[in-house]
Amino acid sequence: MTTARYLPLTSIRRRPDARAINPDNVDGLKASIRDVGLLSPVVVRHADGDQYELIAGNHRFIAVQELGEPDILAI
Repeated sequence: MTTARYLPLTSIRRRPDARAINPDNVDGLKASIRDVGLLSPVVVRHADGDQYELIAGNHRFIAVQELGEPDILAI
């Protein structure tokens, strides 16, 4: 069973081939996260040591980062 947990943003690296970030999408997500919180965790996979690679949720990751949060809910 996979469980969600909070991970420090600093332990997650974005993939170099990730889709380009749309600033309008990020702004909309930031407003939503402020109002109701992050409803869908990002998806990561274990990389090296205590590091993870972001698989899904690039825009959510950037939105949480821009909000100044130290961590993010991840599966």
